[in-house]
Amino acid sequence: MTVPSVSRYRPLGHEDGVDSENLNAQAGQMLCAPTKSEKTTFMRSANVTLLGDNVIQAEVAIRHSKAAGGIFRAIAQPDVQWKLQQLQDLGNHIARASKLLFEADLRIFGQCHSDQFTQESGELVLSASKAVRTEICAARNAIVLPRRK
Repeated sequence: MTVPSVSRYRPLGHEDGVDSENLNAQAGQMLCAPTKSEKTTFMRSANVTLLGDNVIQAEVAIRHSKAAGGIFRAIAQPDVQWKLQQLQDLGNHIARASKLLFEADLRIFGQCHSDQFTQESGELVLSASKAVRTEICAARNAIVLPRRK
């Protein structure tokens, strides 16, 4: 699984009337997910505002059929700041969990079509489940609480 790269950087203070003088001369960046055009409907998007290596604001929107209005939005509280490294760790753990699931699915799919389900197949499912659970727990621990200095 590949992680999408950030395609646009907009300096903080050049949109929505934010005064760049009040940023204590630290370089902030607005990271935006790549889009083809403004009219393109999105399946997911994330906006992250950085001040140095601190995340000062984050918003994630995901199209979800069970959410009100069809879109689930999550916004990080402004009083909670994460380090950029925490978000990178979170993404790495989720990418590893996705890769583990994909590889286990391929192996199980191969066994399914060859009618070779055995006790080893069950052990494969259990070991893949444990590995994915470990990665998801590590991802949660990386992001649940902001790290203290």
